[in-house]
Amino acid sequence: MNSTTETPRARASRIDGVWPDWASVAAALAAWFSLNAASPAFLQFLTTDVGGLFGALVGLHGALLGFVLAALTIIMGYANSPQLRLLREAGQLPNLFRVYLAGIRSSALAMIVALGALIVRGGTPVADVLAWIVFFTTAVSLARLMRTLWVTRNVVARVGDSLARAAPKPP
Repeated sequence: MNSTTETPRARASRIDGVWPDWASVAAALAAWFSLNAASPAFLQFLTTDVGGLFGALVGLHGALLGFVLAALTIIMGYANSPQLRLLREAGQLPNLFRVYLAGIRSSALAMIVALGALIVRGGTPVADVLAWIVFFTTAVSLARLMRTLWVTRNVVARVGDSLARAAPKPP
């Protein structure tokens, strides 16, 4: 569909899936260059024996993956509830699921990349490339996590407002 006939909702839905990735890559590039320019020891740290760092990232991404899976499971359990009626009627429930699925995919990818880097480790010819890949997948995963947390906060706030309005007033 071209941009003249595309509805604002369709355009927002299409853009919504891509911009967090590009923004996080740009932020990661800026951070990488500023840290590398400020401290050449940073690059040396990332290319030497960084098993502890990669191991910590595997654990972090595994925990974040579990969080996002649990949140998605809870939301799916309440998908037909009256509290999520507003999202269903507005047609935003599929977008909500897409946000969670994007968070799951990025956390799983970052965990797999960090695990691969942990296995290969520093001191090999591919250590620089692995450090870059781990850095960028972690940045994308954290950007997706922030988006997932933002969506979760908004859903919880709307459900809480709905429950507060539906609660009977005390006499």
